[in-house]
Amino acid sequence: MDLDTIIERYPELPYFTLAAYFLAMEGAQNSLRVFSFGFIFISVGMTVGLILKGILRTERPVDYGCFPCAEYDIPSLHTLLSCGAVTYMYFINPIYTLILTPLAIAYMISRVRTRLHTRLAIITGAVIGAPIGAMVGRSMAVSSLQGLEVPLTVMFFFTPYAARRYWKICEKQE
Repeated sequence: MDLDTIIERYPELPYFTLAAYFLAMEGAQNSLRVFSFGFIFISVGMTVGLILKGILRTERPVDYGCFPCAEYDIPSLHTLLSCGAVTYMYFINPIYTLILTPLAIAYMISRVRTRLHTRLAIITGAVIGAPIGAMVGRSMAVSSLQGLEVPLTVMFFFTPYAARRYWKICEKQE
């Protein structure tokens, strides 16, 4: 399996690896806060990205997806989330941005190389994702999710699994 296929099928894999490392190094209490705000970031990023795809309805270079708005090109959701994660993690520990920046660049290159997105979709995803990551990262410093951290953390880890199950169902229907 090549890097492009891994990025396409398991985009969350390196982020969950970093999450496991973070949990081991920082402990459960700090991790719950980071993961719960991480779920908020993913939710806001996906919502904004899908709304923009639905509004813009730009054609992808190749046919893709069974989720109605995901079939469109602009913005690249992989790029939006990976670039947003870089800025989100900056507010947690700037060292993590050194790890995530090359990963985000690899995602961007992969999406163009596989012809799943145009360069404009990649640029748009980055330009939208970075401020969303910064907004959520800043919110974490001044907001409390008292009582919601555990359920939001569960959703942080469950969402990629649910999305992968949905895509597998779609692939079987094609």
